[in-house]
This record gives sequence, structure tokens and C-alpha cells, in this order.
Amino acid sequence: MKISGRTPNLAKLNAWRDEARTYWKESARLRDYVALMRVRLSQSKVGRWVTPKPITVVVDLKTLGPKVTLRSHTTDISVLKELLVGDSYEPLPADLDVKTVVDLGANVGLSYRWLRSRYPHARFLCVEPDPGNLEILRANVRSVDDGAAIYGACVGGRERRVTMATTSGEWGYRMSDADEADGAIDVMTMDALLEDAGFDRIGVLKCDIEGAEAEVFADCRSWIDRVDAMSVECHLDMMRTDALLGAVSANGGHFSVRHLESNPHLGFDIVTLQRDTAAA
Repeated sequence: MKISGRTPNLAKLNAWRDEARTYWKESARLRDYVALMRVRLSQSKVGRWVTPKPITVVVDLKTLGPKVTLRSHTTDISVLKELLVGDSYEPLPADLDVKTVVDLGANVGLSYRWLRSRYPHARFLCVEPDPGNLEILRANVRSVDDGAAIYGACVGGRERRVTMATTSGEWGYRMSDADEADGAIDVMTMDALLEDAGFDRIGVLKCDIEGAEAEVFADCRSWIDRVDAMSVECHLDMMRTDALLGAVSANGGHFSVRHLESNPHLGFDIVTLQRDTAAA
């Protein structure tokens, strides 16, 4: 009974050790590691002593590059963990000649930094609606890339104005129709975004838009055949993975599944698709 009772604690300890070890390996200098761990510990039981008040740090990381900005007491460190420990986007093909990347739900720009390290010669289009996230996104993009297009908007199946709300922190904002509400945010369609940014094709599409993928992919015929590879987070209460694959196929998209990360206990799957050139 004692051994069984300790097993979850041991698993948590191992996970914590792996996370801390990853941040150590990723930090360019000791001071970067210390700053990163202060952000991480702000979410722990010792946070009240280590990081009693919210801070914003700027660190140099080996994969994400110089001047990476993160906030304590937010989900920023959880996003970093997904990228560096969970390898969320590692299944995306590394051997493509990617000239354009579209990051829908760019959050604070950590996914942009990871994708930029994988595709250093690509032009980027980043979309993020939340003003707080958008401020950090701009800092993380502009410190390394003056040419990226950044849109403070939502992406959806039709243009309108919406409000944003979250029950899961800074990485989980969802939109609700409210044209006249204070603080309403514009919704742009994929066609409008691509035209405004001057993107003829999408080498890589990353989509994490908290359920709005259901309306984006419901009518994607005008642009889906211009995508070479994509990683889509399917929020299972809005669009299951099989529904995404069905919608893509019904709209004329021809893709093969490279990888499926299934997380039913967390309420989402991450599916990585690559265009099937033979079928197309």
C-alpha cells in the first residue's frame, strides 16, 4: 500500500526533474536558467517566496533564440513546457522547403519562435486576439524578425465581432458573438488573412484556436489545397479529429496523417497532416 501510494508522487518528481533539466539544457547562461525557474516556480507551492509578485523575464534559449519574453503567474511557462518537453510540433516535417508559416492562435509567440527555429527562411503570419498575449507576442517576434505579419484578431469562418473569455488561463481564450460589446474583437477569415499578408501558399499551418477550428475547417475549400503541412489542435468538445479529417477531405484537401497525439483526458488531440501530392 505504501509503495502504491508513493507512485504518483514519484511520477510527479520525475516529470519535474525532466522539466528542470530541459530548461537547464536550453538556457544560454546561468542567469537565464534562474529567471526561467523563477517563472516556473511561480506556479508551485513555493511561488509565494520565490516569485511573490508577477514578473516578466527576457531570456536567451538555445532552441527559441535570444530575447524570449515570458510572464510569471500565467500559462506562458506551460506553453514553453509543451514545446520543449512535450515536443508538440516535432512531428511537423523538417525536410520541406517552407517559405511561409501561418500561426493561428500564436499566444505569446513561443510557438512562433519554435517554428522559426525549424523553418528559419520562412515568412510568418501570426494571429492572436488577446491584448495581453498580443503585447508579448509582438516582443517575441520583433526582437528577431521585423518582417513577420502580426494580426490582433480572431480567425473564423465568417467576419464579425466577438468577445473573448477563458476558464483555463492565458492560453485558452474562446470567442462569443457580441458585435456591439465593449472590447469586441474583429474576426478575420483565412481568405482575408492570406490576401492581406500576400501569402499565395502555406508551407506550414499551425492551428490552436480553442474550438474555432470547427468553423474554420467547415468551409476551407478556397485555401486548403494551398497548405503543404499542418498541425491542428482539435478541441474535442467542438471538433473531434475524425471530424477534422472529414471536413478537410470534403473540401478537397488530400492529406496523410503523420502523427496523432491523443489527449482525451485533457480534452484535445494534436494531429499533424502532410499534403498527399500523389492524391492531389
